[in-house]
Amino acid sequence: MSLMSGLPDWSAGAAMGAALKRLGWLPRSIREKVYLAVAERDGVTLKRLGNQCDDVLWKDIESDNWRTVEYAFNALIALGRPGSATALIDALNRRGGKTVAEIFLNSGNRELADAAKRWADDHGYYIQPRPPGASGNNFWASW
Repeated sequence: MSLMSGLPDWSAGAAMGAALKRLGWLPRSIREKVYLAVAERDGVTLKRLGNQCDDVLWKDIESDNWRTVEYAFNALIALGRPGSATALIDALNRRGGKTVAEIFLNSGNRELADAAKRWADDHGYYIQPRPPGASGNNFWASW
């Protein structure tokens, strides 16, 4: 895996971004700018990129790589754009899995949590809320 390919990784992206910057790397494409901003949890840049950011992340939702899908869901939830809950729920119903449902359940957005519970019931899964104060809780619109 190249350092660049690790940027959108929800867990390792920050370290990848820092390593790339130490090497003098600068993003050249919108996709690279979005991935670096996601790695750095830089909501200001992502919001400034607007539709270009959304295009990259929504395209990732359609990926065949489930980690890429999950990272894109995380980023879109952290951005929490007004009106995006409906599109996220539609994507959960089309592309979701248990991990995505748990991300929704713990996002801090009631609409997403309710949709996650319905999805889990419809698909025969039990999804578990994280304990209060746990990492990954209540991150809706945190960027």
